[in-house]
Amino acid sequence: MAARTALLVNPLPWFFTSDDTDKVDEARAHRDVGLSYCDAKGMRYVSVGGKAAIVHDKAKMAELYSPSLDVWFEQGLDTPGIALLKVTPRVSEFWEPAKGKIAMVAGMLKSLVTKDTPDDDIMNHGKIVR
Repeated sequence: MAARTALLVNPLPWFFTSDDTDKVDEARAHRDVGLSYCDAKGMRYVSVGGKAAIVHDKAKMAELYSPSLDVWFEQGLDTPGIALLKVTPRVSEFWEPAKGKIAMVAGMLKSLVTKDTPDDDIMNHGKIVR
């Protein structure tokens, strides 16, 4: 799935889906969800915990829809059962390198040789709780 975000002051992750999917059944039964985003090349990671809701707002769908979604929704916004899965974040965390990759790898190698734990300042970490 690819997240769609509205360009708002407080954007939320939205996902297009179909009413008849296991994911929708799971979101209805257990509203607590987790999202993970990874930029492996840049070694940046984001984790989002929040509440899911299934939404059938045609105006919101029109705002977020793009032709690339036609692969899954052959009739576009007129596809029967098309829905949005909205995630309202409660906790978000991110990790990114505090130093360049070479310095980070050198620090990890040093830890392997010295049998010491890596320095705490290898990664920047932030957390937002709503």
